Amino acid sequence: MEEHQARKAIVEIGRRLYDRRLVAATEGNLSVRCGSIVVVTPTGVSKGFLSPRELAVVDLTGAHRSGPRPTTELAMHLCCYRERPDVEAVIHAHPPTTVAFSLAGRRLDTMAMPEAVFGIGHVASIGYALPTTDEVPDKLRPHLAHGNVFILDRHGTVTCGATLTQAYHRLEALEHAAEILWRAEQLGAVSELPADEQRRLLARAAELRIDLRGLAAPNPDDNVRPLRSKERRWS
Repeated sequence: MEEHQARKAIVEIGRRLYDRRLVAATEGNLSVRCGSIVVVTPTGVSKGFLSPRELAVVDLTGAHRSGPRPTTELAMHLCCYRERPDVEAVIHAHPPTTVAFSLAGRRLDTMAMPEAVFGIGHVASIGYALPTTDEVPDKLRPHLAHGNVFILDRHGTVTCGATLTQAYHRLEALEHAAEILWRAEQLGAVSELPADEQRRLLARAAELRIDLRGLAAPNPDDNVRPLRSKERRWS
């Protein structure tokens, strides 16, 4: 993608994030890789009111090229690009229902809804790391090869894509799934699809060439997992 196209895309998707309340105030950050440079949102600016000229440009080492000071979460974005040559866009957001699940120690790596599996794939839960520090990319790095959607414990989400629109759609699908699961649990117990249906679902996804890296079919003897877990993970 050309730099001017990346700037336009970041402004458009940033506005969507803000309008959908996936970020608030000056939260969140977005970036697009353009060859050897990365166009990224600046620190301390609302994503709902960006203009193309307000964006920062860095190289893949993080060296500042032009524009304002980049987001304080820049290292997290650069980690995604270094580890995944196929990733061209990264979004970090704070979707409220998804983050609420994280705060409650509840997992979202579920195969309860076929459309969520198709739209999200594997959801990796990343242990708590102090925001804006190198702890975040250090915790994220081992998981990057195994998915495109990541929940940072007590913090927010990271979604990757071949385009910024794809990264956004994965984020939106994740939050939508979290909202549905939360509402369903008000009505009663929720469980995953039976193991044989999970295998059929993954086979169909493979036929459709949907990227579900990190998701594996259950063993024939596996029991269907409940969605509620009392375990609280800090590692």
